[in-house]
Amino acid sequence: MKYKKEKLTSAIQELAGKYIATKSFANTMITITDVLMSECFSKAKICFTVYPTDKEKLIETKLNRGKGRFAQYVKSNGRITSIPHFSFAIDKGEKHRQRIEELSKQK
Repeated sequence: MKYKKEKLTSAIQELAGKYIATKSFANTMITITDVLMSECFSKAKICFTVYPTDKEKLIETKLNRGKGRFAQYVKSNGRITSIPHFSFAIDKGEKHRQRIEELSKQK
């Protein structure tokens, strides 16, 4: 079961990256950092980072508004039989890791 979850999250992460690459987000760099899957595979939270960081909320809003189109993209481009309910969220863990790294370099 663990192998299936890893394979599914990896496929969704790759598809999310390709999907975002086709969208026009002017002067931003968006990186998919993780996919958090529910135990029953019915929900998937796609975590991402944005550069510059001042556009995070705008990008998060746009991605969540278009999650239905993303589900259609996954359905037509992925080999996934049961499409989960998607949501997009800013990866706070990655932001904290970067901040800790910054602070450790200052010493």
